[in-house]
Amino acid sequence: AARECARLLKDKGKLIICEGTPPSHRIRKDYEAIFALKEDRLTFMEYDLTKLMYEAGFKDISVHTRWLRDMSIRNWLDSSGLSKPIKDTIFNMHINSSPEFKQDYNLKITKNDCLIDMRQAIVTGTM
Repeated sequence: AARECARLLKDKGKLIICEGTPPSHRIRKDYEAIFALKEDRLTFMEYDLTKLMYEAGFKDISVHTRWLRDMSIRNWLDSSGLSKPIKDTIFNMHINSSPEFKQDYNLKITKNDCLIDMRQAIVTGTM
């Protein structure tokens, strides 16, 4: 897809990719396990997206990381269209996650919810 964007863009055209990423490489497998229950998805880290753009011929590649703080897992799941059993499984995967997962996501358990800091990678490149 990046190569096709590169082919179609005019000189000095820019591609911007905004992608949710795991907060760290050490919990990537946990992230993938959660999303496997939610949707078909490839998991990228910033370096994966940078490599993808570089290999497609983009230049002046830059990466910016943005954190969405205290995001509600209940709200995320309620907006997902998933069945209740799958939503419950994903919610429990957060609540019962490893100490590393909880630390990297800055996970907070509240009375009725679980809040995490979600990481977004914004990668840009020009032709």
